[in-house]
Amino acid sequence: MKGYKDRYMKKKGLSKLDCYYENKVFGKINHIRDIAEKMHNDKKRWKKFFLKKYGIVLMLFALIPAIGLIFPILFG
Repeated sequence: MKGYKDRYMKKKGLSKLDCYYENKVFGKINHIRDIAEKMHNDKKRWKKFFLKKYGIVLMLFALIPAIGLIFPILFG
């Protein structure tokens, strides 16, 4: 994260877009890590908070491949 601005300005085209999304992904990971550190390893509270905030998105993301497997079986 340190030299992001220098790297970002030097890039052109798709590599600049890649650098931008890389920064967004690592920013989200850092945000989740910061939340976990604030919870002081209280596992029950951390799980409840994490599932409330990110649970629906993760479940929908996990169902996409399952739907891809079910449709050919039912309609194939």
